[in-house]
Amino acid sequence: MDDLMSGLALHTDEIPYNQAPGVDVLRDASSPGAALGSSEHYDRRCFPGTREQYITDITNWVTESIYTPPSMYWMRGPVGVGKSTIAQTCAEKLAENDYLGAAFFFTVKEHSDPLRLFTTIAYQLTTTLPDYRAAVEDRIFKDNTIVEKKMPSQFKSLIVEQLHKLRNQGKSIQPEAIFINGLDECAGEDARAAIIKIVAFSIREGRIHSVPLGHLQSRRTLHCIDIQAGQYRFSHSFH
Repeated sequence: MDDLMSGLALHTDEIPYNQAPGVDVLRDASSPGAALGSSEHYDRRCFPGTREQYITDITNWVTESIYTPPSMYWMRGPVGVGKSTIAQTCAEKLAENDYLGAAFFFTVKEHSDPLRLFTTIAYQLTTTLPDYRAAVEDRIFKDNTIVEKKMPSQFKSLIVEQLHKLRNQGKSIQPEAIFINGLDECAGEDARAAIIKIVAFSIREGRIHSVPLGHLQSRRTLHCIDIQAGQYRFSHSFH
């Protein structure tokens, strides 16, 4: 009897009793309040009939990325010209048609921690991409400290490597845009530069094949736009 119970125990240890599922670990390390539609996010959508060309250009850029390599869309301009309203309006329109993968809206007081950006994006992607969710679960199960590491490690381990894994397995992923809004409200100028460098370098090197990590938005032109962003596909400047 003891031998039988011992044998059974070998098959019941898929998830240790003291270890939370990977997606739960990821959620705890993210900022749900920075997502589109959260109770902490106030509405900034465009009035009907306004900014129509910008909205069309951005939404078409996402949907047409099915046929072209993913790239980065940069929108810049001074405070108060309506960039956040365009970002929210486009994100909502894309979400209605299942083209939104994730959205992070930086705010100075509540959601300014750069170390929660990529964990939040990864968590949101797990809610729309089942195969990706399974891959992330496995990755965090092997090492749940990944959510505490620096941004480049988070981005590589949680997003780039998992998309590569799915691609190598022959699993297709519908292109889904990722919106990063209000980058200038992220804490630390070095962190802002690092975020742009991480994403732009991955796109330039072809490390992202399945998801157009795409719409970077800032209230002002940052000095880091030229560091590694030579391959962004479109850009809008507001005056």
